[in-house]
Amino acid sequence: MLCLFLFLFGLALGTGSTPNPSGDHPLKLQRGNCPMFWYSFNSRCYKYVATSVTWADAEFHCRSQKANLVSIHSMAEEKFVKSLIKNYDYSEPGVWIGFHDLYKEGRWIWSDGSALDFSHWRAHQPDNYKGYEHCAINKYSTAHEWSDVQCGLKYPSVCASRLDCP
Repeated sequence: MLCLFLFLFGLALGTGSTPNPSGDHPLKLQRGNCPMFWYSFNSRCYKYVATSVTWADAEFHCRSQKANLVSIHSMAEEKFVKSLIKNYDYSEPGVWIGFHDLYKEGRWIWSDGSALDFSHWRAHQPDNYKGYEHCAINKYSTAHEWSDVQCGLKYPSVCASRLDCP
């Protein structure tokens, strides 16, 4: 009887809505035509990778999955990526995205070669602090804005497939 009570109590705790500090309504993640552990949004497939690695290793991992580090092209896509991160890690750590200026300082490009048609930099970013920040993270802040950091730091990442899912 006690086990049944504890089970029902646990279910009741799980059904309560937790406050959302950002005020955003969470997006429902859907697999669509994407492989297991990948989620669909606007005809692309996305995957959160929890292992913290350098930017280059994260890009290499994504490419091994027939994808790249995520390129973000709208506020709707930014919110989707934020929901994907929250789904796996509610603390919302900074995560690698495919934005970098490795080839020429100040010329930010996406690792998948797509056009730069949207950015979401945090105030006073990018700043290339001490001349070593050439890769971007989607930073853990209320607004989840981007920040430039050293490429050799280790963060989780988000991969996104090209237009056709992997």
